[in-house]
Amino acid sequence: MATWHHIRTAAGLLALVGAFGVLDAAAQADAAGAIRIRLLEARDLTKPNLRENNPNSGSEDWYRLTAEFDTSRPWLDDLEVTFFVMFAPDASDADMRTPVQFLLLRGQTTYVNVKRGNHLTEMYIHPNTIERYGRIERMAVVFKHQGRTLAAESDPATREAWWQQLSPVDGLILK
Repeated sequence: MATWHHIRTAAGLLALVGAFGVLDAAAQADAAGAIRIRLLEARDLTKPNLRENNPNSGSEDWYRLTAEFDTSRPWLDDLEVTFFVMFAPDASDADMRTPVQFLLLRGQTTYVNVKRGNHLTEMYIHPNTIERYGRIERMAVVFKHQGRTLAAESDPATREAWWQQLSPVDGLILK
């Protein structure tokens, strides 16, 4: 038989759990509008050849990945930014006995103490990576705060998170 004390304790626990649920929902709603992506682009960045006899120099056209974004919260303790780039294999290099494979590269960085305002983040792809793996088919940027996705954008635009379909390779997109 439940006593008045047990009923009151259970009601208090339910109210406490409900309050945390409301706080969590409020935090998620607040985080959802914290980032607005204004620009996502990839472009050639010509670098002068500083070493004429460098065997690894190849082409000197680096690729710069850029995302311009706004933050609406006064401060974000941390903001993880991840760029994804999918390369389409060159058909002339493909072995016709094997299916065409796409290559997904991932570059990641974390910013701390991000103040409200306009921001720019950039990462780079070495010219030899472009020469080796072919043309860029797609790119995306994902912003996360404390493990939660705040914003994501793809070029070309799509509703699906295509970057979750392949296993990414790290280390070839440079900060």
